[in-house]
Amino acid sequence: MIRNASAFEQLGPLSLTLLGREAGLQLGTASGLVDKLEMAGLVFRRRDTADKRRNVLSTCPEAANRIIAFYLE
Repeated sequence: MIRNASAFEQLGPLSLTLLGREAGLQLGTASGLVDKLEMAGLVFRRRDTADKRRNVLSTCPEAANRIIAFYLE
């Protein structure tokens, strides 16, 4: 489970499915969380270069602590 900023950073860019699995969230819950994080400017989505059907989630390094605080609210 993602418990701190360094754990989130260790995962690096990842899919929504992997984020949900690592955070212990169902896909719908993870999607809602990512939508909120994206609106807050903490996460961005980009197309996976290896699989154009898939999006990859990334953060700015300085956003990691804010993301964890947001997740814990």
